[in-house]
Amino acid sequence: MGIVRQMIQQDTPPPAVEKALAGLDEAILGQIPPVWIEPMANWSGYCAYEFVAEGEIRISDVACGVRLDTDSPALARVTRDIILHEYAHRLLGPGYGHNGAFAAMRLTLSFRATNLPDQDEHPDWRRVKLYDIHDHHQDSLITMPQALAWAWSTAQELSKTASTAEQCAATIKARWTKFTDAQEHRAERLERQKAQQKRAAIDAEQMAEAKKRTHRLDKLYLFGFGLIGYAAAILVAVHH
Repeated sequence: MGIVRQMIQQDTPPPAVEKALAGLDEAILGQIPPVWIEPMANWSGYCAYEFVAEGEIRISDVACGVRLDTDSPALARVTRDIILHEYAHRLLGPGYGHNGAFAAMRLTLSFRATNLPDQDEHPDWRRVKLYDIHDHHQDSLITMPQALAWAWSTAQELSKTASTAEQCAATIKARWTKFTDAQEHRAERLERQKAQQKRAAIDAEQMAEAKKRTHRLDKLYLFGFGLIGYAAAILVAVHH
């Protein structure tokens, strides 16, 4: 369980944080980093190494309910959602942002957290959002539906294994590399096919134009031969 450290004026951690962390390590087969709670204006949480001091996950005091109904099970689930989101970032490391690999990691953790006793009709995986794959919003190589489908199938498989969260992260990164490479090769093949189709269209157009020129020349030759024949006939008539 993550060690809770507060940077707010409160004697004990908010109940929502304690509930969110209870049994979480065992459920996800991982180890949540220390959790720091602090006032935040814009974010619910973050964990990027360049912004944290000791590898911790920092979450907003507002997001975890310091000023709200802290006994709410729903609030504990929201808090766990923030923690799992940031933990997924920590497991993958820099360079992944909110892409298909991140969504797969996030879903793997959420599928496992569904085994916790407070799920009821609101399992954790329902809290995974399109925000988790928004890097593909205008990606022509891998679209959001493609990224989500890949992430979902990968997470469904990995979440049922005995692999630790760290091992799942390594598997996801390796598979994502293969998937993106395959998509790049596919894109290259499509580009080659488009280029071939374009060349074929140009060739067909050139052939059609050549046929038109040949037809025009044939008509010109026929006209020329006809004119010569007509002139010859006139000359013969004059001589007679």
